[in-house]
Amino acid sequence: MAQVISTSGLVEGSPSYPRMNWGAIFAGWFVATGVAGLLYVAGLALGFAAFNPHDVATVAKGIGIGTAVWVVVSWAAGLFVGGMFASWFDGNGDETMGAMHGIAVWGVSLTATALWIALGMGAALHHDKPGTARASTPSPMATASGDDAVLMLRANVHRLINSAPAGAVEPSVDDAVVGSLLAGHGGTAKALLLAYTTNSPEAIDLAMNRWSGLVDAA
Repeated sequence: MAQVISTSGLVEGSPSYPRMNWGAIFAGWFVATGVAGLLYVAGLALGFAAFNPHDVATVAKGIGIGTAVWVVVSWAAGLFVGGMFASWFDGNGDETMGAMHGIAVWGVSLTATALWIALGMGAALHHDKPGTARASTPSPMATASGDDAVLMLRANVHRLINSAPAGAVEPSVDDAVVGSLLAGHGGTAKALLLAYTTNSPEAIDLAMNRWSGLVDAA
């Protein structure tokens, strides 16, 4: 009898260890994803509001740097909030387990993100591997030499400009359009074509898309 009482006393007094609540962890992960998504959309809105179509080079550089910084900030803030909510969803007053739940949210999110990036890169490499349809016979414009491409591009621009009812236009306009295209200033070239032709913006966009192979070769 004494032995039974002693054993029951040991069982009742044995230490209980807290357990991970995976429901709280996944709930915190969903909160982190939602917060990061909202912050990213807000960053897109701010970026489009500050977009200046007349300074394409500066805007392109700023978008690249700003996007990278904002993605990092958005995910850091989202994961902080998600970890805090995971600790709160657990419902226990143990600060150590609360911190462990927050760290688990970071781990689950980073693992899922790494897996998503790996799958995306694998799909891209599989799509672009040699022997696919992308390796088909190149068009004559893409294989033209630099000098030939410039001459062909200028001829196409001259033909488009002088097809306007206003009649012939000075050759300097052709040179200005060709120079803008070769310098990568498509907006300037389009503005010149709109000013010296009666073509619609859509028709000019189609023509510039057809000339892209010549521009690349030049």
